[in-house]
Amino acid sequence: MISSLLSLIIGTVVGLTQFRIKRLLAYSTISHVGFILLALAISSIESTQAFLFYLAQYSISNLNVFFIIITVGFSLYSYITNNQEYGSLLDKNYSPIQLVSQLKGFFYINS
Repeated sequence: MISSLLSLIIGTVVGLTQFRIKRLLAYSTISHVGFILLALAISSIESTQAFLFYLAQYSISNLNVFFIIITVGFSLYSYITNNQEYGSLLDKNYSPIQLVSQLKGFFYINS
């Protein structure tokens, strides 16, 4: 129970300060593990059912987030490479989008 609460608090608080998408998703996962541990700590039939549902829902949602970021990254590649923030990234050859600020204005570009 204590580890689930610590996981929820640490994952949420530290996740709010992140600028990189990978780290943001990592701390989001830590926070979600807190919910999963909470369901396991209760250990009733309903909590086990909630655990299985939450695990399936979270897995599908997380896969969707990765697919959306990959799709947006390759559709914005020409806009991002001209950005000054992008030029200063050390691992820019691995992914077109790495910072949350690079997603700013995506709605206006595609409308």
